[in-house]
Amino acid sequence: ATLHQALIKDKNCDNLYILAASQTKDKDALTEEGVQKVIDDLAKDFDYIVCDSPAGIERGAFLALYFADDAIVVTNP
Repeated sequence: ATLHQALIKDKNCDNLYILAASQTKDKDALTEEGVQKVIDDLAKDFDYIVCDSPAGIERGAFLALYFADDAIVVTNP
């Protein structure tokens, strides 16, 4: 599927789409180049991109923060 075919349109909000990520055992499956390409392609059509990342300081979280203009960090005691 293309990137835009993979986007899921919200039924209640006309301007909200979700791009679901699959789970993988290989924590190194994501690359900086791959994540940057997805973000760059999405930025052509969207003003805001919110990227949720996995808990902990692993590759997924690192890549989400690496490309972020702003970050909201949720913590728990």
